[in-house]
Amino acid sequence: MLPAMDDFPPPTPTAIAPEAPDAEPAARRRDRSAPSPMDRALSLAERQHGVIARCQLVDLLGSGPTDHLLRTGRLAPLVRGVWRVRGGALLPEQAAFAAALRARPGACVTGPVALGLYAVPGFIGAEAFEILTAEHRWLRNVEFAHRPDRQARRGTAPYGAVRVASPLDALIDSAAFRAEVDERSLRVAWDHLRATGMVTVARLRRQPERLRAVAPGASILAAVLEASGGYLVESEGERLLWPFVSCFEPVLEAQVWVTPARRLDYFSRRCRFGWEYVGKVDHQYVAQRIADDERDAELRVRASGWATSPRRTSTNRRPCSPRWSRA
Repeated sequence: MLPAMDDFPPPTPTAIAPEAPDAEPAARRRDRSAPSPMDRALSLAERQHGVIARCQLVDLLGSGPTDHLLRTGRLAPLVRGVWRVRGGALLPEQAAFAAALRARPGACVTGPVALGLYAVPGFIGAEAFEILTAEHRWLRNVEFAHRPDRQARRGTAPYGAVRVASPLDALIDSAAFRAEVDERSLRVAWDHLRATGMVTVARLRRQPERLRAVAPGASILAAVLEASGGYLVESEGERLLWPFVSCFEPVLEAQVWVTPARRLDYFSRRCRFGWEYVGKVDHQYVAQRIADDERDAELRVRASGWATSPRRTSTNRRPCSPRWSRA
């Protein structure tokens, strides 16, 4: 005889624990959001204007992946141990940056190429450079110019692992490049650096005296500036227009602000008459010509209680052609 259903005890419910969340997908998501070693290498090369050293690749990728990357042909050699990313722009400073990475540690780029990086007129696109090496660093079998850096404390601008000399140090060192840099370019560079606030007259007067024994260009730059009007002249236009404006009585004022954003090389407050230099050195780049047009538009409106109308005395834009404005 079969037992009745009531004879069996009721089943005991069993609690089923929920499954633990899978932590692996979250970890994978975090890994995907973090930059990969190759991304960090490309970012470093970008900061160094397309140049990277093999030792930097080894630190980021490892020895094996670095050798494989170099065999793929995606990098082109510049100097021993330094490579350039293929397919990128060919920049004039890449040779200097490669030399600085070759001369590491403590190397610094100076000379005309450094002034070009600071967008100094007349030096944009310059390729001449010199490498300042650490005093304990000796280089052999290299084709670039280099010398020990005797200046203990030097201001620099970082481009990744590459150090670029400050504007004043680069200007002083550029004076030694007699074949690539003339006296007029040095004067224009000084006028630009002073007008933009990158250097001061007091610091310039101290630097040549302090660096005369260690920097070949210190005495050269001091002589060039003294022969071309002294330290206080602010622009090439001010210097070249002086033989003309000195004929006026009373003497015209130099570097007068005629609007809140613009100033003229010389201006007479009595006659409301101004002169401005329009030579090709100060106005050869697109940005400078755009600034000229903006200034002309501002001079056509009433500002500071008087109105001006700029005109050119000649249609030929000669280096010494003045632009004048009168009420």
